[in-house]
Amino acid sequence: MSEYSNTSRNFEQASNTENKEMFPVHIQKRNNETSKQFEFRRRIYDKIFNDIKEEEKALIYSNIWINILSLGCTYPKEVMNLIEKYRPSEENNIYK
Repeated sequence: MSEYSNTSRNFEQASNTENKEMFPVHIQKRNNETSKQFEFRRRIYDKIFNDIKEEEKALIYSNIWINILSLGCTYPKEVMNLIEKYRPSEENNIYK
């Protein structure tokens, strides 16, 4: 599934998948992001994946954080409760 797919649809699908052990994907740098932005997104993805071991959820959760930090997007409380523990530290946040 593409990184650019509808986030809410992906979030719902990933939330309903069985927990299975996987190896992290090698996420690709997007055409519209700088190397610094990509590295930041990759670090968030790695942190999440190392905790939950689910490739698609890690990708979705990291994309949500990038949307929140870089675009100022907001999400329902239920989503925020799921991803809060993966909040990037202030000193590592390139979007502050």
